[in-house]
Amino acid sequence: MLTIKKLLIPLEKIWRISAGGLAPVHMYVVQVENKSFIVDAMTRNRARAIAAVITSRPEIPRPSEIVLTHCHGDHTGSAAALSQLWSIPCLCSEAEQPFVSGEKPLWTAAAGRWTAQFLRMSQTLGLVQGPPVTDIRHFERVDYESGWVVVPIPGHTPGHIALWREHSRTLIAGDGLFNFFDRLSRDPFPGVSIDPRAEWSAIERLSALEPDHLLLGHGRAIIGNATARIREYLERLGKTG
Repeated sequence: MLTIKKLLIPLEKIWRISAGGLAPVHMYVVQVENKSFIVDAMTRNRARAIAAVITSRPEIPRPSEIVLTHCHGDHTGSAAALSQLWSIPCLCSEAEQPFVSGEKPLWTAAAGRWTAQFLRMSQTLGLVQGPPVTDIRHFERVDYESGWVVVPIPGHTPGHIALWREHSRTLIAGDGLFNFFDRLSRDPFPGVSIDPRAEWSAIERLSALEPDHLLLGHGRAIIGNATARIREYLERLGKTG
């Protein structure tokens, strides 16, 4: 079952759609004036349920595109079906496009042998990458006038992105960080991130933006004081200075 909730973020109209389970996953609908776009698309076989919860809120304009933060199947699983259902395109970074479209397996981009072996095994089992998305385009910004810009944060995947709006200091970070049990961390599942060293640099890049609000693919959103929370996490692990 999916739930939808409007987040109380000043200067923004953002709804979070959530699916429960052992590792709850979130996606977002972002409204800018009379338009909206979707960020990520959960696991497979949820397209009609996603469409239903969005249309249950008549105040949300019909989405015009699906922005994918990265290629993992818990974020792209229903992207192809939702794209076809509503005849809207999917957008991702240029570096991520071959993995979202299914042209390349993710394990080929791994920085280490063990990670490559783990991802290759997961690929064989149908895990990690979602179903191929055919109507996929790469981009640098969602909409110039909206103020939402793309922040490259490779590490978890080759072309992982976050979305940043300076006007409200809101950051939608996908799997750039996790917040299980209200405790920030990087990917808690060993072997899933293709380049852990780059992943640390990505987190430092997110911290440098000084966000007030942090919305993630997994775990509770941080509304207010997000920068302090990220820096506390980095300091705890000795990743600053």
